[in-house]
Amino acid sequence: MRSDGGLNDKASDRGGLTKFGISQRAYPNLDIANLTLAQAVRIYHRDYWRAMWCEQCPPGVAY
Repeated sequence: MRSDGGLNDKASDRGGLTKFGISQRAYPNLDIANLTLAQAVRIYHRDYWRAMWCEQCPPGVAY
């Protein structure tokens, strides 16, 4: 995430304002401009890792 951690607001990006890969389009009520890395990690864990039950996958698959 560090290489994609910058704030991005390119007109060609349909997601709108994006930081750490988290877009305003996907999270319209989130303050993307002030999103911290810790908050982004919590969002990824809650909305992707846990939602997909990745902790139950074999380590190579979960990676």
